[in-house]
Amino acid sequence: MFLVHLQGIWSDMFGDFDYVNVYLDEIMIFSADLEWHWKHLDGVVQTGNKSPNSKKKEVSRS
Repeated sequence: MFLVHLQGIWSDMFGDFDYVNVYLDEIMIFSADLEWHWKHLDGVVQTGNKSPNSKKKEVSRS
């Protein structure tokens, strides 16, 4: 139940970012390239006012 509540809070917090998807306790950032990804990540961190968890931070290529 807590994760559903947390997902709702984060969805409200990051709802204006079209490159962010929130699923339970994960915040996923989708960007066209690495340069934009770092800009998007900075915006999300500033909005959330917290540092990303290095254990969960992952940059993937697709």
